[in-house]
Parts: sequence; structure tokens; C-alpha cells
Amino acid sequence: MDPHKNYSIWLHLAEIDPRISSEGQRIFDILINGDIALKNVNIIHSTGEHNTALVLNRTIVVSGKTLNVTLRPSRGSHAIIAIEVFEVIAAELRTSSEEVKTLLVLKNSLGLPLRLGWNGDPCVPRQHPWSGVDCQFDRVSGKWNIDGLGLESLDNQGLRGLLPEDISKLHHLQSINLSGNSIQGQIPHSLGTISGLQELNLNGNSSSGRVPAALGGRPLHGASFKQVKILRELTSLVETHGEETSELRQQAYVAARGLETRGRVRGYGRGVTPEMIPCVAQTQPTSSSFRSRTERAYANLQSQYSEIEEKYERQQKELDELKQMITSGNAHPHQQSSS
Repeated sequence: MDPHKNYSIWLHLAEIDPRISSEGQRIFDILINGDIALKNVNIIHSTGEHNTALVLNRTIVVSGKTLNVTLRPSRGSHAIIAIEVFEVIAAELRTSSEEVKTLLVLKNSLGLPLRLGWNGDPCVPRQHPWSGVDCQFDRVSGKWNIDGLGLESLDNQGLRGLLPEDISKLHHLQSINLSGNSIQGQIPHSLGTISGLQELNLNGNSSSGRVPAALGGRPLHGASFKQVKILRELTSLVETHGEETSELRQQAYVAARGLETRGRVRGYGRGVTPEMIPCVAQTQPTSSSFRSRTERAYANLQSQYSEIEEKYERQQKELDELKQMITSGNAHPHQQSSS
């Protein structure tokens, strides 16, 4: 027992002695730590018959480290079946009901497997939040809000279906990682209304169509769509320097993906998908001359990206053929014969 904490005590009683036939044959008091908690307990009187449960409860504050329950008979003897003792823990503040409903919509839309759970309250108790859900407490509303989805628990989980437009109701989201699944359909346009969204990773899915203009109009550091990265920094660099160069492409890629990517792969980070080009062009408040230069730069970027992709595919094919030769025994290291 911990001192000065509340404990709920449940006593389970039943009259099972066939010798007790009337109400007044067994009467007793129940004392907890020396104080009378329940006086003149009469099981037959309370239940009206034999072999019928009587459950009594009292909540007390324990001042020391022990809890003593005493049954003191005033007529006949005492009777007890079982005693349960529970520590009373204050109820934790719960998650916003709107966000709970939105997560359930997302659960059904993506067909979350049963092993991920997603039952009860997403954020409470704090020791056991829903898998892949990150929470923050809003002191103003007194509610928990969802500020992250994924957390390395929702990627590569075989999720299917569509991302619902209702996902925007999770308007405290800062990061989403649903990569490596089989999500289909359009990227919800409503995602662009989440003002705090900083990271969006949908790599390895089957999403189609254009990135919503509202998303393209705001830098999302580390954001990903399919196998390509949004290099928003490139537009700003081109605007400053007047033209797109390989140095600017590298600088933009490092700025978008972090310093650890510098020099990792030669020429990597030069590509964007065709659907990114109109998105950037529509959302940049720039002059017509700059817009023209930007479109030419991105067209050039797209062309170079295609060349890199083709070169990569050729090299990958050659590597696969070499592996096949080694596996089949057609290629052997030179062995020097010994005399």
C-alpha cells in the first residue's frame, strides 16, 4: 500500500451455510484499519435467500502502508467469500472526440490489420497509445490531439484502400509516414489545409494524380510522393541565381533531405515527376519571365532525370545478368594449377 492514496475495497459475500435459515442468525460489522466501514451486515436480509451474492464496496484513504479488513460478528459468526482491493487512479483526460472519429474513418478506409488494434482511446493511457499514433496535449481545450501518424509503425504494414478526405480533420498533424504500403487513389486535396504539416511520406504506394496545389505551395521538409522527393528549395535557388545548374540541384537536394545525403549517389536528387511541374508553376507568385525560366529549368530537370533513370536501369540489368552468371557457374575466378 502507498500512503495517502485512495483504495476501493470490494467484498463479495454469500450465505451458503444451510444451518442459517433466518435473517438474524448471522450479523457482523466490517472494519477497515480499525474503523467501522459497514455495520450490521445481514446477508440473508439483503439478498432474501441462500447462495445469492452480496457485493459491498467502500473507498478509503490509506494513511500507512498496510490495509486491515476485519469482520467482527455481533450475532453468530462472520462469513466472507472474497475481497478485492483496487488503487483509485484519477481518470486521464481523453482525446478529442472529432479526432478519434477521424482515426476510425482512416482505420476502415485503409483496412488496418487487427494486430494494430486501434480500439479504445488513441492517447490514453499514455503508456499504451495506438500503434503509429503520436499525441500532444492541448492545455487550452484540455484534450489530447494527434500530431503524428506512422512513427515507423504504419509503414510497410500492407495497408490498402484510399486516404480519406477526412484526414484533414486531424488538423494538428505535423508528420505522416504511410510509406511502403498499397494505398491507392488520389492524394487528398484536403491535406493542404493542415497548416502544421511538415513531413509527408507516401513512398512505395500506388497513389496517382497530381500533388494538391495547396501542398506544393508550402515547403514540406522531407516530404515524399512515391519514389521522388519534393525539392522546393530549387525554385528559390533558381529565382536567386536566374538559372538552374547541377550545383543548384545538389544544393536543393541536400537542403530537402539533410546533410547526410550529400555525395551519397552521383547525380541523385536531380529528378521530379511530371506532375510536380504544373504544381510548382501554379503556386509560385512570380513574374512571367521567371516563370518561363522556371518551367524551362524543370523541363530540363525532367529530361536529365529520365536519362539517369534509363542509365540506372541499364546498370541494374547488367548487374542482374552478372549475378545470374555467377550463380549458374558460368563465371569462375581464375585458379592457378599447382604442380
